Amino acid sequence: MKTINLKAKSSSGDHYQVVFEIDDVIKVTCNCKAGIFSKLCKHKTGIISGDRNLLYDLTEEPLLDELMMIMRRSGYNILSKELIDAQKDVETAKKQVNKVKHKIEQALQKGIPMTIDN
Repeated sequence: MKTINLKAKSSSGDHYQVVFEIDDVIKVTCNCKAGIFSKLCKHKTGIISGDRNLLYDLTEEPLLDELMMIMRRSGYNILSKELIDAQKDVETAKKQVNKVKHKIEQALQKGIPMTIDN
């Protein structure tokens, strides 16, 4: 098993440890508050996406490059695309909700026609 440890910047100026355990699968952990509960955190996703600005220690860039090559051979891109598509669907739904709210606001202001049967 191969292990890659990278330090990711925290908003406080300190760093979090993002650990990749690579074998037949890739396991990723982070010691931030979200990460210790196995939640998706910006440190994991940032490092996985190759965001060099997130590196706390720039001497770790060669490790990040190595990780990027490994991640390209994984199924992560499929999962990432699924998340992006779901986020786009949510944005589309939010726009539709706002349009309907506006229609209701207008109807309440101008008046709603009465109907005999509901």
